[in-house]
Amino acid sequence: MDTNVKGLISGLTGAITLTAIHQWLKNNVKDAPRVDMLGVQAIESIFEKLNIDKPSKRTLYNLSLAGDILFNTFYYSSVAKGKKPLLKGALLGTGVGSSVITLPGTFNLNENLSSRNMTQGLLSFAIYFIGGLAAAGTYKAIEGL
Repeated sequence: MDTNVKGLISGLTGAITLTAIHQWLKNNVKDAPRVDMLGVQAIESIFEKLNIDKPSKRTLYNLSLAGDILFNTFYYSSVAKGKKPLLKGALLGTGVGSSVITLPGTFNLNENLSSRNMTQGLLSFAIYFIGGLAAAGTYKAIEGL
């Protein structure tokens, strides 16, 4: 199997893993991060800047989830490049996990959706870190076939 295909499969696994954890957390944990709503805010901002009528809230939410899965698939697919995929997955997860905590304010997004308190910040970080490890573990498993 081609390395790019292995990377995309691995990246998709990481993206689905973090999305599933995020969805479970938001439905079951009081201080769950709402990174999905950061995506909605970002998309709303794009529509406003382009002076385009915003679609319905449901459509915005679906666009946010689809964008998250697409972005995270490509982002985590880089575990297939180079050596030490587990280290790379951990670093990728650390990078995006840290960014989701520290960058929303920079982009005029609601920081309280990802880092309102220590619990929410740690959960925000953790879901992306786990996504990176899931992508790396998948890649290692595929390589072993």
